[in-house]
Amino acid sequence: MNGSSYAGLIVAVAAVTYLTRISGFVIGQRTMPQWLGRFLQYVPVAVFAALVTTNFNAGQSDMLPRLIGVVAASLAVLRFRQLWIGLVAGMACFWLACALFGISPS
Repeated sequence: MNGSSYAGLIVAVAAVTYLTRISGFVIGQRTMPQWLGRFLQYVPVAVFAALVTTNFNAGQSDMLPRLIGVVAASLAVLRFRQLWIGLVAGMACFWLACALFGISPS
């Protein structure tokens, strides 16, 4: 790639970034349909599940602490309906279980 190709790529990436950021402000001033609001409620949970399951490989030494953390996070979110509480509870239980079982967290 030569210099003009890089410049074009930088301009294209900047335009896409700017448009996606400004669209949030434009959409934020409008009312969403009820079905879209219900759909968007599940996006944080889906992202959290995708992040957790990518590193959830069977056969690793920290499988049991991971399961304990996932169960604790799930129960915390079900009880308090706040994702951040689930993240804190899940990580705390994971680290505690790793310490109790003598496993280094990966």
